[in-house]
Amino acid sequence: GSGGLVSKQTTDNSYGSSEYDKQKGRLSHTVVTAERPGQSTKTKQSSFSYFSSGVHRGLLKTETVQGNQSQQLTSTHSYDRYGNRTRTVTSGWNGQSTTNRYSLRKEYDSSGRFVNKSYQQYPKIGERLTSRVIGRNAYGSPTVVEDSLGNRAYSYYSPRGRQYFSHSDAGGWQKTQLSRSSSQCPNG
Repeated sequence: GSGGLVSKQTTDNSYGSSEYDKQKGRLSHTVVTAERPGQSTKTKQSSFSYFSSGVHRGLLKTETVQGNQSQQLTSTHSYDRYGNRTRTVTSGWNGQSTTNRYSLRKEYDSSGRFVNKSYQQYPKIGERLTSRVIGRNAYGSPTVVEDSLGNRAYSYYSPRGRQYFSHSDAGGWQKTQLSRSSSQCPNG
């Protein structure tokens, strides 16, 4: 090649103005500009807001991404009392239609350490349970998980906590083997 410019991307970050924002490095606004020879420059802007008080102080509340004049998506985050993100709702105009997307809603155990249940929001029918943990080992890894149809998946772990085998009522299974030597790997 000629050694000329193939592409250039510039990122300009702005941070919050309060002392707390500065201490924690809270990003408030970002502008990413992408340039390619012979093409129009593309700019994407994002802005961020954070909870300013209470148990969620400092956690990300909203992030808004604006691709161009007509495209703007805002994601709003929810947390439990321990600061675990429990849901994200994204809404706005994606350039073709108005969108409202819900992430899985996660429900944690009473200590806030492990996800016990997951729910999915469906248009016109509402929220439905998608999975729930029935059993865990002594380290908290799920050993039995049930899906929305009642099928159970079983997982087995090594003494070091690595999952080495799983199978489900639906008939699927997975086995993982680790080897010390690369001579066990296939060529190619």
